Amino acid sequence: MTRIGTVLLRPPFPALGVEPERTADPLVARELVRRDGAAILTGLGRDESAAETVPASVFGSTVIAVPPAAEVRDGGVRDRRPVGLSRHTRLRSHTDGFAYGDAYPDHFLLLCAASSPDGGESFLVDGDALFEWLVTDPVTASFAHRLETVPVEQTETGMRRATSPLVGRSPSGRRMFRRFPDQRPADDTDTPDASESVIARGLASWYGEPFHGRRTASGEVYDMNELTAAHKTLPFGTRVRVRHARTGKEVTVRINDRGPHVPGRIIDLSRAAASALGIVQGGVGRVVLLRD
Repeated sequence: MTRIGTVLLRPPFPALGVEPERTADPLVARELVRRDGAAILTGLGRDESAAETVPASVFGSTVIAVPPAAEVRDGGVRDRRPVGLSRHTRLRSHTDGFAYGDAYPDHFLLLCAASSPDGGESFLVDGDALFEWLVTDPVTASFAHRLETVPVEQTETGMRRATSPLVGRSPSGRRMFRRFPDQRPADDTDTPDASESVIARGLASWYGEPFHGRRTASGEVYDMNELTAAHKTLPFGTRVRVRHARTGKEVTVRINDRGPHVPGRIIDLSRAAASALGIVQGGVGRVVLLRD
Protein backbone atom coordinates (compact mmCIF):
# COMPACT_ATOMS: atom_id res chain seq x y z
CA MET A 1 0.00 0.00 0.00
CA THR A 2 1.36 3.39 -1.00
CA ARG A 3 0.59 6.48 1.03
CA ILE A 4 -0.09 9.77 -0.70
CA GLY A 5 -1.77 13.07 0.15
CA THR A 6 -5.48 13.70 -0.01
CA VAL A 7 -7.22 14.39 -3.30
CA LEU A 8 -10.64 16.00 -3.66
CA LEU A 9 -12.67 13.85 -6.02
CA ARG A 10 -16.01 14.13 -7.75
CA PRO A 11 -18.42 11.66 -6.11
CA PRO A 12 -19.21 8.87 -6.43
CA PHE A 13 -15.79 7.24 -6.13
CA PRO A 14 -14.65 3.90 -4.68
CA ALA A 15 -13.23 3.41 -1.18
CA LEU A 16 -9.49 3.49 -1.79
CA GLY A 17 -8.16 4.15 1.70
CA VAL A 18 -8.41 3.08 5.31
CA GLU A 19 -8.24 4.70 8.74
CA PRO A 20 -6.32 2.07 10.73
CA GLU A 21 -7.91 0.55 13.83
CA ARG A 22 -6.04 0.57 17.16
CA THR A 23 -5.16 -2.46 19.26
CA ALA A 24 -2.63 -3.50 21.90
CA ASP A 25 -2.72 -7.16 20.81
CA PRO A 26 -0.12 -8.17 18.17
CA LEU A 27 -2.30 -11.06 16.96
CA VAL A 28 -5.26 -8.74 16.44
CA ALA A 29 -2.92 -6.34 14.64
CA ARG A 30 -1.93 -9.18 12.30
CA GLU A 31 -5.54 -9.80 11.33
CA LEU A 32 -6.18 -6.10 10.87
CA VAL A 33 -3.19 -5.85 8.54
CA ARG A 34 -4.51 -8.82 6.54
CA ARG A 35 -7.95 -7.27 6.32
CA ASP A 36 -7.20 -3.55 5.95
CA GLY A 37 -3.51 -3.36 5.05
CA ALA A 38 -2.68 -1.40 8.21
CA ALA A 39 -3.13 -1.25 11.99
CA ILE A 40 -2.09 0.96 14.90
CA LEU A 41 -0.40 -1.16 17.59
CA THR A 42 -0.14 0.51 21.00
CA GLY A 43 1.78 -0.12 24.24
CA LEU A 44 4.79 -2.05 22.92
CA GLY A 45 7.51 0.58 23.20
CA ARG A 46 8.92 3.12 20.82
CA ASP A 47 12.71 2.75 20.86
CA GLU A 48 15.12 0.92 18.55
CA SER A 49 14.73 -2.43 20.32
CA ALA A 50 10.94 -2.23 19.88
CA ALA A 51 11.40 -1.58 16.17
CA GLU A 52 13.35 -4.83 15.95
CA THR A 53 11.05 -7.02 18.07
CA VAL A 54 7.55 -5.83 17.10
CA PRO A 55 7.63 -7.36 13.57
CA ALA A 56 8.11 -10.87 14.99
CA SER A 57 5.37 -10.35 17.56
CA VAL A 58 2.94 -9.39 14.80
CA PHE A 59 3.99 -11.56 11.84
CA GLY A 60 5.69 -14.44 13.62
CA SER A 61 7.66 -16.95 11.56
CA THR A 62 6.64 -15.33 8.26
CA VAL A 63 9.21 -12.55 8.81
CA ILE A 64 12.14 -12.93 6.41
CA ALA A 65 14.18 -9.87 7.34
CA VAL A 66 13.92 -6.70 9.44
CA PRO A 67 16.34 -3.93 8.38
CA PRO A 68 17.97 -1.68 10.96
CA ALA A 69 15.69 1.02 12.33
CA ALA A 70 16.04 4.46 10.71
CA GLU A 71 15.65 7.32 13.16
CA VAL A 72 13.83 10.49 12.20
CA ARG A 73 15.37 13.06 14.53
CA ASP A 74 13.45 15.56 16.61
CA GLY A 75 15.96 18.42 16.69
CA GLY A 76 19.69 18.12 16.12
CA VAL A 77 21.94 18.79 13.16
CA ARG A 78 19.88 16.78 10.66
CA ASP A 79 16.56 18.37 11.50
CA ARG A 80 15.13 20.53 8.68
CA ARG A 81 11.93 21.38 10.51
CA PRO A 82 10.51 24.69 9.24
CA VAL A 83 10.60 27.60 11.68
CA GLY A 84 7.44 27.76 13.79
CA LEU A 85 6.53 24.07 13.50
CA SER A 86 5.68 22.40 16.80
CA ARG A 87 3.72 19.41 18.08
CA HIS A 88 0.63 21.62 18.02
CA THR A 89 1.02 22.44 14.29
CA ARG A 90 -1.43 20.69 11.98
CA LEU A 91 0.53 19.71 8.86
CA ARG A 92 -0.93 19.34 5.41
CA SER A 93 -1.38 15.74 4.32
CA HIS A 94 1.91 14.19 3.26
CA THR A 95 3.66 10.95 2.44
CA ASP A 96 5.48 9.62 5.50
CA GLY A 97 8.64 7.50 5.57
CA PHE A 98 11.27 7.16 2.84
CA ALA A 99 11.46 6.36 -0.87
CA TYR A 100 12.70 2.77 -1.24
CA GLY A 101 12.23 2.45 -5.00
CA ASP A 102 12.38 -1.18 -6.16
CA ALA A 103 13.39 -2.30 -2.63
CA TYR A 104 10.02 -1.27 -1.20
CA PRO A 105 9.28 -3.56 1.79
CA ASP A 106 6.13 -5.59 2.37
CA HIS A 107 5.28 -3.56 5.49
CA PHE A 108 6.36 -0.32 7.17
CA LEU A 109 6.63 -0.07 10.95
CA LEU A 110 6.46 3.53 12.14
CA LEU A 111 7.05 4.11 15.86
CA CYS A 112 5.92 7.46 17.24
CA ALA A 113 8.38 8.70 19.87
CA ALA A 114 6.20 11.63 20.96
CA SER A 115 2.47 12.15 20.74
CA SER A 116 0.77 15.40 19.80
CA PRO A 117 -2.18 16.84 21.73
CA ASP A 118 -3.63 18.11 18.44
CA GLY A 119 -4.49 16.10 15.34
CA GLY A 120 -2.37 13.02 14.76
CA GLU A 121 -4.92 11.22 12.60
CA SER A 122 -3.46 8.47 10.43
CA PHE A 123 -4.89 7.15 7.20
CA LEU A 124 -3.56 5.19 4.25
CA VAL A 125 -4.54 5.54 0.61
CA ASP A 126 -3.98 2.83 -2.01
CA GLY A 127 -2.13 5.07 -4.42
CA ASP A 128 -2.04 2.62 -7.34
CA ALA A 129 -5.76 1.91 -7.10
CA LEU A 130 -6.53 5.63 -6.82
CA PHE A 131 -4.38 6.49 -9.83
CA GLU A 132 -5.91 3.72 -11.96
CA TRP A 133 -9.35 5.05 -11.06
CA LEU A 134 -8.32 8.57 -12.08
CA VAL A 135 -6.95 7.27 -15.39
CA THR A 136 -10.10 5.34 -16.33
CA ASP A 137 -12.62 8.02 -15.33
CA PRO A 138 -13.16 10.39 -18.32
CA VAL A 139 -13.58 13.38 -16.01
CA THR A 140 -10.24 12.90 -14.20
CA ALA A 141 -8.09 11.24 -16.90
CA SER A 142 -6.51 14.55 -17.93
CA PHE A 143 -5.66 15.30 -14.27
CA ALA A 144 -4.00 11.88 -13.92
CA HIS A 145 -1.95 12.49 -17.05
CA ARG A 146 -0.71 15.80 -15.61
CA LEU A 147 0.32 14.11 -12.36
CA GLU A 148 2.75 12.00 -14.40
CA THR A 149 3.97 14.66 -16.83
CA VAL A 150 3.87 18.18 -15.32
CA PRO A 151 6.88 18.96 -13.10
CA VAL A 152 6.26 20.93 -9.92
CA GLU A 153 8.61 22.53 -7.38
CA GLN A 154 9.99 19.82 -5.08
CA THR A 155 12.72 21.85 -3.35
CA GLU A 156 12.89 21.37 0.42
CA THR A 157 13.95 24.24 2.65
CA GLY A 158 17.74 24.60 2.61
CA MET A 159 18.21 21.97 -0.11
CA ARG A 160 19.24 22.21 -3.77
CA ARG A 161 16.66 23.01 -6.46
CA ALA A 162 14.55 20.08 -7.61
CA THR A 163 11.48 19.73 -9.83
CA SER A 164 9.62 16.60 -10.92
CA PRO A 165 6.09 15.30 -11.50
CA LEU A 166 4.14 14.07 -8.47
CA VAL A 167 3.89 10.57 -9.94
CA GLY A 168 6.98 8.86 -11.30
CA ARG A 169 8.34 5.38 -11.88
CA SER A 170 11.26 3.41 -10.47
CA PRO A 171 13.85 1.80 -12.80
CA SER A 172 11.73 -1.37 -13.00
CA GLY A 173 8.58 0.61 -13.83
CA ARG A 174 7.02 0.58 -10.37
CA ARG A 175 4.78 3.61 -9.85
CA MET A 176 5.96 5.92 -7.07
CA PHE A 177 4.20 8.89 -5.46
CA ARG A 178 5.58 12.07 -3.89
CA ARG A 179 3.57 14.28 -1.54
CA PHE A 180 4.99 16.55 1.15
CA PRO A 181 4.37 20.09 2.41
CA ASP A 182 7.19 21.76 0.44
CA GLN A 183 5.63 20.99 -2.95
CA ARG A 184 4.35 24.06 -4.80
CA PRO A 185 4.05 25.57 -8.29
CA ALA A 186 7.31 26.90 -9.73
CA ASP A 187 7.58 30.66 -9.22
CA ASP A 188 10.15 31.48 -11.91
CA THR A 189 11.25 30.41 -15.38
CA ASP A 190 14.54 28.73 -14.47
CA THR A 191 12.83 25.44 -15.24
CA PRO A 192 10.67 25.88 -18.39
CA ASP A 193 9.05 22.46 -17.97
CA ALA A 194 7.67 23.53 -14.59
CA SER A 195 6.45 26.96 -15.65
CA GLU A 196 4.94 26.04 -19.03
CA SER A 197 3.35 22.73 -18.07
CA VAL A 198 5.05 20.61 -20.71
CA ILE A 199 3.11 17.44 -21.49
CA ALA A 200 5.75 15.72 -23.62
CA ARG A 201 8.63 16.21 -26.05
CA GLY A 202 9.27 14.12 -29.14
CA LEU A 203 8.38 13.52 -32.78
CA ALA A 204 5.10 14.58 -34.34
CA SER A 205 3.76 13.08 -37.56
CA TRP A 206 0.60 13.73 -39.57
CA TYR A 207 -2.07 11.76 -41.41
CA GLY A 208 -4.24 12.91 -44.26
CA GLU A 209 -5.98 11.75 -47.43
CA PRO A 210 -6.36 7.98 -46.81
CA PHE A 211 -8.14 8.71 -43.51
CA HIS A 212 -10.11 11.81 -44.58
CA GLY A 213 -13.82 11.22 -44.04
CA ARG A 214 -13.35 8.11 -41.88
CA ARG A 215 -14.51 7.71 -38.28
CA THR A 216 -11.96 8.52 -35.60
CA ALA A 217 -11.64 6.68 -32.28
CA SER A 218 -13.86 9.35 -30.70
CA GLY A 219 -16.64 8.68 -33.20
CA GLU A 220 -16.12 11.96 -35.07
CA VAL A 221 -15.54 12.02 -38.81
CA TYR A 222 -11.92 12.87 -39.53
CA ASP A 223 -11.42 16.13 -41.41
CA MET A 224 -7.80 16.68 -42.36
CA ASN A 225 -8.51 20.40 -42.83
CA GLU A 226 -9.49 20.87 -39.15
CA LEU A 227 -6.96 21.49 -36.34
CA THR A 228 -7.20 18.10 -34.64
CA ALA A 229 -4.80 15.37 -33.57
CA ALA A 230 -4.46 11.80 -32.35
CA HIS A 231 -2.85 11.05 -28.97
CA LYS A 232 -2.46 7.74 -27.15
CA THR A 233 -3.83 8.74 -23.73
CA LEU A 234 -5.08 12.33 -23.54
CA PRO A 235 -8.89 12.50 -23.17
CA PHE A 236 -10.92 13.32 -26.27
CA GLY A 237 -11.65 17.03 -26.44
CA THR A 238 -8.39 18.05 -24.74
CA ARG A 239 -6.82 21.12 -26.35
CA VAL A 240 -3.04 20.97 -26.72
CA ARG A 241 -0.53 23.55 -27.91
CA VAL A 242 2.02 21.97 -30.25
CA ARG A 243 5.27 23.92 -30.59
CA HIS A 244 7.90 23.19 -33.22
CA ALA A 245 11.11 22.69 -31.24
CA ARG A 246 13.34 24.35 -33.87
CA THR A 247 11.24 27.16 -35.36
CA GLY A 248 9.01 27.98 -32.39
CA LYS A 249 5.87 27.88 -34.53
CA GLU A 250 2.77 26.86 -32.58
CA VAL A 251 -0.67 25.49 -33.31
CA THR A 252 -3.48 24.51 -30.93
CA VAL A 253 -5.20 21.22 -31.70
CA ARG A 254 -8.08 19.27 -30.23
CA ILE A 255 -7.60 15.55 -29.49
CA ASN A 256 -10.25 13.45 -31.24
CA ASP A 257 -8.41 10.27 -32.22
CA ARG A 258 -5.96 7.65 -30.92
CA GLY A 259 -2.39 7.31 -32.14
CA PRO A 260 0.32 7.51 -33.33
CA HIS A 261 0.79 3.80 -33.94
CA VAL A 262 4.43 4.16 -34.99
CA PRO A 263 6.94 3.74 -32.11
CA GLY A 264 8.84 6.86 -31.13
CA ARG A 265 6.15 9.38 -32.07
CA ILE A 266 4.07 11.28 -29.50
CA ILE A 267 1.27 12.84 -31.58
CA ASP A 268 -0.37 12.48 -35.00
CA LEU A 269 -1.52 15.81 -36.41
CA SER A 270 -4.15 16.60 -39.00
CA ARG A 271 -2.81 17.90 -42.30
CA ALA A 272 -3.94 21.43 -41.41
CA ALA A 273 -2.06 21.34 -38.08
CA ALA A 274 1.05 19.89 -39.73
CA SER A 275 0.91 22.63 -42.37
CA ALA A 276 0.74 25.30 -39.64
CA LEU A 277 3.95 23.90 -38.16
CA GLY A 278 5.63 23.46 -41.55
CA ILE A 279 6.20 19.70 -41.33
CA VAL A 280 3.96 18.46 -44.18
CA GLN A 281 6.82 17.98 -46.63
CA GLY A 282 9.18 16.35 -44.16
CA GLY A 283 6.46 14.16 -42.67
CA VAL A 284 7.70 14.48 -39.09
CA GLY A 285 9.06 17.18 -36.80
CA ARG A 286 10.38 17.47 -33.28
CA VAL A 287 7.83 19.22 -31.09
CA VAL A 288 6.87 20.13 -27.53
CA LEU A 289 3.31 19.47 -26.32
CA LEU A 290 1.98 22.02 -23.83
CA ARG A 291 -1.27 22.48 -21.95
CA ASP A 292 -3.43 25.05 -23.68
